[in-house]
Amino acid sequence: MKQTPSFPDRPFAGYQAFPTGRFATERARFHQVTEGRHPEIMVIGCRDARVAPELIFDAGRMMCV
Repeated sequence: MKQTPSFPDRPFAGYQAFPTGRFATERARFHQVTEGRHPEIMVIGCRDARVAPELIFDAGRMMCV
């Protein structure tokens, strides 16, 4: 059985696997959801965030992931 890496290695392992894994199999969907979107800033945060980054940064066009 393959062991799942723990923090801090897990996010990096997922990032390294993304291009040949999920992105490769869902490329069309990723391109479709980006059509017409041109964010100036991207913030990666916790889904459980209590305060929206858009409010904190007042940055206009922002993509929060």
